Amino acid sequence: MIHSCTSCSLAEVWFEEDGPDVYLNLNRIATEEDLEQDHYLEYEGQIIAVVRADLFSRFHPLHGQTSASTD
Repeated sequence: MIHSCTSCSLAEVWFEEDGPDVYLNLNRIATEEDLEQDHYLEYEGQIIAVVRADLFSRFHPLHGQTSASTD
């Protein structure tokens, strides 16, 4: 599921499901201002940072239980 809003205009944001696990993915993309400040960047829209957060694999808030042992 792709997420789109004005607050996330500098990032590509989407949720990904893999069985019972849910991931939040964020790709920070380069703007014209980023290109002016960093000579290593090549073009607008280039991915400059990636974040992938595993949201529910250890604790599922809807079920209130952990899915893996916490020994």
